[in-house]
Amino acid sequence: MKSTRIILAGLTAALLCGSCAKSTPSGLNDSAKRYFDAWISVHYPNVEKTFPGIYIIQDTPGNMGYLPGVADCPYIYIDYEIKDLNGNITSTTNPETAKQLGSYSDSYYYGPEVISRSYSSVNAGLEAMLSTMKVGGERTAVIPGWLTCSSRYDKEEDYLKKESGENVIYNIKLRDGITDIAKWQIDSIERYMTRLHMPADSLVYGFYYIQTQAPEDTTTLGTGVELNINYTGSLLNGKVFDTTDEKIAKDHGIYSASKSYEPMVINISENNDNGYNDVSMSSGSSNSDVIEGFARALGKMKKGEKGIAIFYSNMGYKDQASSNIPAFSPLRFDLEMIGLK
Repeated sequence: MKSTRIILAGLTAALLCGSCAKSTPSGLNDSAKRYFDAWISVHYPNVEKTFPGIYIIQDTPGNMGYLPGVADCPYIYIDYEIKDLNGNITSTTNPETAKQLGSYSDSYYYGPEVISRSYSSVNAGLEAMLSTMKVGGERTAVIPGWLTCSSRYDKEEDYLKKESGENVIYNIKLRDGITDIAKWQIDSIERYMTRLHMPADSLVYGFYYIQTQAPEDTTTLGTGVELNINYTGSLLNGKVFDTTDEKIAKDHGIYSASKSYEPMVINISENNDNGYNDVSMSSGSSNSDVIEGFARALGKMKKGEKGIAIFYSNMGYKDQASSNIPAFSPLRFDLEMIGLK
């Protein structure tokens, strides 16, 4: 059930501004504001409003300094939970909460996510909530619907006149503020490799390859040939999101009866302008190009070779997210080059 997650490619209206109305007349939120103010007076009568109209109802300060402004810190790394005013959880990164709701799935990713602080990704109320947080802290705030939009105004009255949306309650755990998203990922990869005692072999910035089994034949395979490979793709936290191995799929809860678990056919074509081989992958009648990091690894492997490719999201899915791969995720692929088709 995807309602328990936020994915950057299609964030919920609570986090994004999809429900914001533009150029709407004065009085748009008159009844909504009366309802919201009455709700606050009943549930949190002693909580003071902070600009531009949010109510911080719980705050555990962090100890790592205040979050810098958007220009200096364009990304954040957070855990979150979102509720409506009735207390219904509409989105969460917590797997235990998802289990309690009955919406948990092994095929989904749960855990902290990188979120861009651009206006199109973080609404006005959430940014106001984040702007006075310290890294390492946790905060819960009630945000009225007219602040769940991408617009920014100097006065609360302007939001009331021009914007509308659904009231929400955010709980945010601010794990990190990110100045350089590429470097942040590289640091994560190198800590991961150090922890697993992997020898670092960075052939290209953001790309690492570790040979785990020498090839049977050191002859370069060249281009224009079709090869068979096995692979398993995972996140750095060990979460497997794709594999050609049926047992691995079942062990990690991602097995699908409609999928054929067998070596994939790879076609390596001529080098492209970026200095690595173009690679396409097929299974049955379907055929698709592969992401850059995957292609870079396969282009250098030989028959019988096994290896591990690890690369940052610039060579993967970048800022795109799915139910099992969050945005800006470094990826790991365990690969086996079986040989010619």
